Order: sequence, then structure tokens, then C-alpha cells
Amino acid sequence: WFAGAGLEWQAWSSLHLKIQLDGHAAPLNSDLPQLGDPAALLALGAVWIASKQWEVEFSFSEDIAVDTAPDFTLQLGLRWRH
Repeated sequence: WFAGAGLEWQAWSSLHLKIQLDGHAAPLNSDLPQLGDPAALLALGAVWIASKQWEVEFSFSEDIAVDTAPDFTLQLGLRWRH
């Protein structure tokens, strides 16, 4: 199984704040918690709309089910729309 839920809030006309919760079943039958336990991750981020064509997205996530996913991840994205 895999499940996810997220919310986005337009704080200002050019800034959107995001929160997302994801979870998934264990990928393998293993004694290692990284492979044999279900995972849960919480992600927080923001999207800055720099212009009609350019967006910058930043987020970080934390494993809330300890030792089942990377402890901390960062994401930075640049999006261009034609």
C-alpha cells in the first residue's frame, strides 16, 4: 500500500506553502527496519512564483517513523512553463 495527503495554501500571490504526509508498506519481508517496516514521511515546502513562466520550489522531509526512510531530505526545483 501507499498513501499520501497534502495541503497547499496561497500565503501571498507569489508564495504557496505546502505540507504533505506520505506512508507506504514495507517493501520487503526483512528484519532490517529500513526494508521491513512501514514508512511515514512529513514534507514541508514552499513555491515561489517568480514570474508567469518561472517557479522555484523548495521542500524538506523528515521520517516520522524513525529508521524507515532517509532521516532528512532537501528538494530544490526550478520550473519553466511555456
